[in-house]
Amino acid sequence: MNKKQALAKARKKFGPTAFARVEKGKEPYKIGIVRDGEEVVLGSGWNFQEAFWNYEEWGAFFMERNETKG
Repeated sequence: MNKKQALAKARKKFGPTAFARVEKGKEPYKIGIVRDGEEVVLGSGWNFQEAFWNYEEWGAFFMERNETKG
């Protein structure tokens, strides 16, 4: 999965503020959303496929916990 495909999948899943990014030559690959002007990373990994897998396995759990705090 390349960056363009990852961004399309992220926008479909999370909405128009979604992002998919990796710094050139560095890890990890990140997917997430912009909320209140700040980036919220929902998943990361050694490639975009793994970033989405990690979100599916762990991201939703952590996001739910963070939203119920406070």
